[in-house]
Amino acid sequence: MDADEPPARHALIRGWPWFENDKQLEKAQQKEKALQLVATTELVLFRT
Repeated sequence: MDADEPPARHALIRGWPWFENDKQLEKAQQKEKALQLVATTELVLFRT
């Protein structure tokens, strides 16, 4: 991921599925990628 893309707190995820002519396939593949990403994350809490 690259956090250098605006707006703040958004990231550009390299390899994110994008199909201009097949939005149904795009949505299905994005959902699969999102599930893979979530499976490897952990909760981090910041106290201010």
